Amino acid sequence: MCLTATIVTPMARLEKASMMVTVLPAVIAVWLLSASAGTAAAAPAEDAEAAYAAGDVAGAERMWRELATNGDAAAQLALAQYQLARSFENGEGVPADLGLAVAWYGRAAAGEPLAHLALARLYETGRGVSQDFVEAYKWYNLAIARLGAGVEGADREHAEYRRDAVGWKMLPEHVIQAQRLAREWRPRP
Repeated sequence: MCLTATIVTPMARLEKASMMVTVLPAVIAVWLLSASAGTAAAAPAEDAEAAYAAGDVAGAERMWRELATNGDAAAQLALAQYQLARSFENGEGVPADLGLAVAWYGRAAAGEPLAHLALARLYETGRGVSQDFVEAYKWYNLAIARLGAGVEGADREHAEYRRDAVGWKMLPEHVIQAQRLAREWRPRP
């Protein structure tokens, strides 16, 4: 039983982290707005966060989709893309579509560390993509490198735990390949 609790706990942390992103949209919006004050995309990002907080998921999704495709502020764009990916993954306000979730997480990875964690999880489990431990390990490494302390510290610990668990399933040369891929990874324009 103790082994089961150890394995389940990191997933619970990921679910808690996902809930924190959902529960604290206003905090995220304020931080993003202060980081990119004066941009044209600030009002739509704030409107999308407010709509989501008020329970208008479909309306928020439309606004996030607009930001994800047309936003000018990098942080707002990455957040909008990440939120859109989460919505497609979970079927919140839009029909669930894991293929679109993977695509949007890939776009969000340029500026949102939690997108790295989400991609790693999807590659590890084979949800929406073919199961690929090399890719999972790569994305966990990228998440670890970009996640800081504080609130993100639990996400970083989770990423370290999952990366190590995936590493145990891999041949040493595959771990080396994943590490190389992580070092060479560059955000898509």
